[in-house]
Amino acid sequence: MNRNTSSFDRCAIYICAFLIPLLMAGMFFALCGMYPFADGLLLTGDMNIEFVNFYSYFINTLHSNNDWSYMLTKTLGGDFPGLAAYLLHDPLIFILLLFPGDRIAAGIELVFALQISTAGLCASILLNNRYKRSWTSLLFSTAYAFSAFFFGYLVLTIYFSSLAILPLVLYFFLEYLDGKKSFVPFVITTCLYIFINYLMGFMLVIFLVILYVSRIIVDSSYVKKLPALAGLGVTVLLIDGYTLIRTGLSLLGEKTTEGADYGFYRRFPMNQLFAGLYGGCSRNEMRPLIYCSVAAFFFAVVYFVSKKYGIREKIANLFVIAAVAVSMWINTLDAVWHGFNNPEGFYWRYAYFISITLIVLGYKGFIDHSEKSVMISSAILYAYMAWLVISGNPYMDKERIVVNAVVIAVICAVTLLMAKVPKAGAAAFIILSVMSFSEMLYSSKTSYLCLNSDDDKLPSMTSFREDYHDIKDVVSYVKDSDSGFYRIEKDFDRAVNDPSMFDYIGLSHDSSCEKDELIDWLVNFGFCKTVYYTYYNGGSTTFVDDLFGVKYFISRFDGMEKPYDIMPYSGKYYAYKNEDALPLAYIAPDGLVSEDIKEGNTFEKQNTLISYWSDTPAYLKADPVISLDGAEDAGGGKYVRTDDEGYVVYTINITEKKPLYFYFYAPGRQDGEVFVNGQSRDVYFTVNHWNTLCAGTYDIGETLEIRMKILGDELVIDDACFYYEDADALHKWAKEAAALNEQIGDVTKIKSSHLTFDTNCTGTGTVIVSIPYESAWTVKCDGQRIDTQPAIGQLMSFTVPEGQHVIDMKYTPAGTASGIAASSAGIVIFLIIIILPKEMTKRGQKLLKRSKIHK
Repeated sequence: MNRNTSSFDRCAIYICAFLIPLLMAGMFFALCGMYPFADGLLLTGDMNIEFVNFYSYFINTLHSNNDWSYMLTKTLGGDFPGLAAYLLHDPLIFILLLFPGDRIAAGIELVFALQISTAGLCASILLNNRYKRSWTSLLFSTAYAFSAFFFGYLVLTIYFSSLAILPLVLYFFLEYLDGKKSFVPFVITTCLYIFINYLMGFMLVIFLVILYVSRIIVDSSYVKKLPALAGLGVTVLLIDGYTLIRTGLSLLGEKTTEGADYGFYRRFPMNQLFAGLYGGCSRNEMRPLIYCSVAAFFFAVVYFVSKKYGIREKIANLFVIAAVAVSMWINTLDAVWHGFNNPEGFYWRYAYFISITLIVLGYKGFIDHSEKSVMISSAILYAYMAWLVISGNPYMDKERIVVNAVVIAVICAVTLLMAKVPKAGAAAFIILSVMSFSEMLYSSKTSYLCLNSDDDKLPSMTSFREDYHDIKDVVSYVKDSDSGFYRIEKDFDRAVNDPSMFDYIGLSHDSSCEKDELIDWLVNFGFCKTVYYTYYNGGSTTFVDDLFGVKYFISRFDGMEKPYDIMPYSGKYYAYKNEDALPLAYIAPDGLVSEDIKEGNTFEKQNTLISYWSDTPAYLKADPVISLDGAEDAGGGKYVRTDDEGYVVYTINITEKKPLYFYFYAPGRQDGEVFVNGQSRDVYFTVNHWNTLCAGTYDIGETLEIRMKILGDELVIDDACFYYEDADALHKWAKEAAALNEQIGDVTKIKSSHLTFDTNCTGTGTVIVSIPYESAWTVKCDGQRIDTQPAIGQLMSFTVPEGQHVIDMKYTPAGTASGIAASSAGIVIFLIIIILPKEMTKRGQKLLKRSKIHK
């Protein structure tokens, strides 16, 4: 390896490789108008819906009795390992402990800045140790830190700590292939990579296979390394076994691949893929985000043009790029990279492998360039840019043409100057760096704002803090009023996962880590369903609140249709108490456990459940008169719009002075909008708005008109259900339930995975706990284990004997024991691999000494 810097300079290079991206991150925040330089913040997309809330949950677990085995804020409740492995294994999130409450957004900015700074440092280690140690490496290490993947998907910080250490993994992998003693750091960094995010780890395995094949193309003798590599791979997987086994079992039934699309078709025009390498062209999700600075792109072309590298090596590196690019191009291969599934709203999650490959090749091209290769590369980049303009590339507009033309010209001129005037090398490199760093900032801002903002506008830090305190204050008020075990819900969202952020048990949860069968089951109760989550969204009926133990309700309004008592809270929102809510563990009437609620609409199903306690139904059917306005009936529930506006109109003559609820059944998502007496109740049949709604309470004899607007060309409605809710019948049901529940004590939450309560049954009784049934729960009665079974299809239940008893429930995630065994075996194997060669060497040396003595 050619070294033209001292050891002191090497340390200085590494420090600069870390600090330059850190400084540039501050500039990036300032350019985007983000905190602390302005009022914008990064809580957009999934960061707002999911990650900031689960980061808050992580903080909450350290000062509450929630733990990492079971998550009570996950819809009805659920195992935690799968979600934690996807979101919360990043060591850097411990920094967020310094940013609790409304400061968490600022903490996430710091975590992101440290992630890309670490990426710059690790890339520098790869470039300087694997190739040539030089200050010029800073241009390329920073290019990795400021690649478009980091900034286009800035809201997905859950991936970035893995990507930050990716250059280290690749460095130690390549060194090991070359016979260097680097298997220990390779195993350690790879284990850490997979631990931080298992999905990134899955993709890493595929890429390392591709990289290994490329080395065989260069030198067929690398085939001999296969058995040793396979052994190291098994060792890595075993060491990570505790996480991987628990995560794999946790994810069973979550976001299943039943509907996965493996069709063999092209995802985008391949001939324009590398257009994304130009400055400012990573501007939406229509192309993979592979940008890694124009300079890196330029010198990668120099590498392929240069005669200083052999044809086999160039073919090998082209193979790496082509293997990843074709995988993104062909849908079937793309699905394989994503765990044999199709990503939801975030495509080509492995595009960074092209970026790091081009950066390495770019560095090699830079350190061994010639004047001729530089000139030819300039011509190629200009020609490709001209072709993009002529072919109508949507991102190569006038601004980008000027920016990239100037950048390429400066790179070419400065590189030639450095070669012809060695004394001007330092000044020329500074010019090149300043220009390139500026172009990186320009492109990172473009990537981020175009993918994450609304007309370059970001959410407000001021608004976030106001919302945070308004919700936190009312939730704290409820908790101070009642220290028991119950659910809270509300008719508005800061985000779907507010229960995780504000540390209360609700019914709202949005992540890729929820069981499909549970989501489908909750639709029975009028909750909306998306691809992989369901949530409260203003609720269902009063009975549904009662059944699932929603004891407190927070509302935007100072009055409501549900028969709840308003509490004396003073703040932006209003707090209500539901006296009829079942406790989260209750005595079930005979027959309820085996009820499957398969028949009827959501209201009839609720009447069926009520019938196990009371003979008086709570939901009374209202029959509408159906008419059409600007639409025609095409049969089979299909309505076709015939005018600019089309409506399906339901007219109801009010016969009961009771709240009227309604719900529409349809075969799938579509575009509709509900109007009640002319007032919009928002869109319907959509991701977040497809649930039971209350039309209000009206006097007998009034006429109510509910219109479903056809927003598209047509709308399919399988059934429209309208029912009055009888509060007297619900109170009667509640009294019957309360009488049964005198035999059971309040649940004490020792930890989120450890619950306990007393029973004093007059006979053998069945307890239902309104959390999902899982065999991972161990239930003991007076220390003796008892059997559990699902109730009403999905809830936890068990039978307790007559008399006074103590029930103890503990949750141990599936795979815990086998995971410990696997990781223990992996660590033992790893230690043997380390120690055995040393012992054999020592023994050999001793034998050699003995043989010399005897001679």
